[in-house]
Amino acid sequence: MGATSNSASIVALVGYAAWTLTLLVSIACHRLVLVLRGQRRANGFSPWG
Repeated sequence: MGATSNSASIVALVGYAAWTLTLLVSIACHRLVLVLRGQRRANGFSPWG
């Protein structure tokens, strides 16, 4: 039973890390598209989002 509990925790941790990276990459891609289309300046984004 201990191995099952550990593997479930690892799956949850990897899933959380993957979701966080997915969100970060999607924000970066969205900002990149805005800059390349000329809708925003590259340094025009607020540090807080």
